Amino acid sequence: MAGLFGGTKEQGSEGAGAAQMAQDGEDFLNSYAGEGTEGIDNRAVSLSYLTILQDRSDAVIAKLSDPGVFFNTGVQQPLGTSVDVIPVAFKLVWDERDKGGKTVMRWEPQDARLEIREEPVPMGKRGFPKKYNKASGLEIVETFTYALVLPDYPEMGYLMHTAGLGSMKTYRRWNTMLKQMRLPNGQPAPIFARRWTLTAGSKISGSTGQPFYALASAVEGAWIAKDLFQQAVLPAREVSATLMLEATADAVSVAAEEE
Repeated sequence: MAGLFGGTKEQGSEGAGAAQMAQDGEDFLNSYAGEGTEGIDNRAVSLSYLTILQDRSDAVIAKLSDPGVFFNTGVQQPLGTSVDVIPVAFKLVWDERDKGGKTVMRWEPQDARLEIREEPVPMGKRGFPKKYNKASGLEIVETFTYALVLPDYPEMGYLMHTAGLGSMKTYRRWNTMLKQMRLPNGQPAPIFARRWTLTAGSKISGSTGQPFYALASAVEGAWIAKDLFQQAVLPAREVSATLMLEATADAVSVAAEEE
């Protein structure tokens, strides 16, 4: 005799049995939650970056994702053209970049160990003098780095995010909004007070005339909930600030993001 959705009673029983077995398995594992992972601390895991993928990004070349989307390098997961974030830390940094645009070293601004050579802006052009590390000959770029929690993916912990040069106006507007946030009582809000929706979009490079993908907007969202703060934001704040100077090849190439 057919069951309610077209299967036999026997097939229905088998399905129910499988579901019960799966539930029993989950209940069994619940009693061992987290066991054995205690020693896997920050020194044993890769530092995850939230990047905007370009046509030449490794993940795009490997066909893991399309260009123009946000991507978690730690778990190799595309997140779409818009992503909600909670900033938990911010730092102004000097990135030393190779000719391909990848960060090979990250410095504190004005680090005493760094000897700088400045190249003046050509006559008739706007901008700022370029900085180079005398020892390596590589360019030094001043930018912003953020530690972010993704409220829709709290299990990801925190992700580092570096401002691309072609998006600096958008990042500066976002920084201004972060600085000017106020609590309902009028006091300055902490940087992690609200969710923000970041959206990526296509732009044309002013230096090469080629299209690239950059941060298009940062839109203020809701106040964060207390349980999310305790579950994800507070743990991230305790460890991420000490890693703001970390930079690896995972900080995806931003060579195309030049205005």
